[in-house]
Amino acid sequence: MTVYYIRQDNTIWGCGDPECCGINYEEIEERFVECKCVPESEITAEHLHTCAGGGPVLKWRTAKLLEAKAWSDGRDEGFDDGATWGIEWQKKRETE
Repeated sequence: MTVYYIRQDNTIWGCGDPECCGINYEEIEERFVECKCVPESEITAEHLHTCAGGGPVLKWRTAKLLEAKAWSDGRDEGFDDGATWGIEWQKKRETE
């Protein structure tokens, strides 16, 4: 099983006018995804986009061991907590 960290642009674009066609709603999402449809050696951002859905994948990498464990453990119980913990752990590591 290979788990990937992705940063994805799920922005919803409007015309900017709330009375006409809506305002822009920017949403950059960070999450983990498992993509079984392609071998790890052939994975691309486009494949991860297909597995995850949503907007284009801006950044991706193979999840680190503890991130993948948190994601996997969270699938059985507390999925959101496990995924959130992994992202927070990564952000903390990047600032150290």
